[in-house]
Amino acid sequence: MGEARARQGIAIQDVLLAWRIGVQVVIDRATEIRPQLNISPEDMLRFVQALIAASDRAMAITASAHRGAELELAAREHERRAAVVRETLLGTISPVVVRAHAEACGIDAAYEYVAIRAEANPEERAQRERQLGFLSAVAPREGLGAMIDDDLAGFLRHPPAGEIPFAVGVGPPRPVERLPESFELASRALTTMRAFGLTGAKDLDTLGALPAIAADRAVGDALVRRYLEPLAGSQVEIAASLRVLFECDMHVERAAEQLFVHPNTLRHRVGRFEEITGANLRNSKSALEVWWALQRDAISPRQTPS
Repeated sequence: MGEARARQGIAIQDVLLAWRIGVQVVIDRATEIRPQLNISPEDMLRFVQALIAASDRAMAITASAHRGAELELAAREHERRAAVVRETLLGTISPVVVRAHAEACGIDAAYEYVAIRAEANPEERAQRERQLGFLSAVAPREGLGAMIDDDLAGFLRHPPAGEIPFAVGVGPPRPVERLPESFELASRALTTMRAFGLTGAKDLDTLGALPAIAADRAVGDALVRRYLEPLAGSQVEIAASLRVLFECDMHVERAAEQLFVHPNTLRHRVGRFEEITGANLRNSKSALEVWWALQRDAISPRQTPS
């Protein structure tokens, strides 16, 4: 009975309450007819005790069956929603079916959603789903999540907010039937963040040129050979100084302060770099190429992430 009631959507507390009411009805009726049947008080007591004991055993069995059915139904529903997420983000079903499946899962297809692709950690999956907003109980649902290729993926009405200590790629807003476009860009954002060791929720606009650096291995490696490989050995501190200089928007005094050196020392290192490589950091083209080389070299190992 417990399993059947669970599949009917009847809560266990309601099942047990109905059972207890039934037992009480039996006891009340037995008490009412006891004098007519000439049943002694002692026999009546034994009857009630036996009835309660049998009822307790039956209710325990019913509750266990109900819980088992609930878990099975929850697992099926979770897998159904995960299938909808995968089908929606990967574009494996028609747009009409996408909208129907999304609405069946409590998603309002009238809104646009952003695709999400995040680093997954099996030990923290529920916590990360909660941080991203996939476990929101608001109706209609704010979004859905699932695992895709060992990453936590899904779509949400709004990008994740607040402090997020892991990498999350975010795509642009799209209707549910066009979410594969958003997911492709979210995936690229996550690939870039992994390459550069970044955390938080970021889209391609936020990442700037870094996605191109992560993706175009040939250009980046050519620039590394052109500008950084000549600095091997005793000149390695020059590259480190250049990184800080670029981070300080080419402001020599501020960069020198961060490096704990005199500004003239930093100027000397820059001059030495230009002498060795033939670069001119006052030229925007050369400065861009050197910055690109430094960013490419920061990917460790210097390989394009798959």
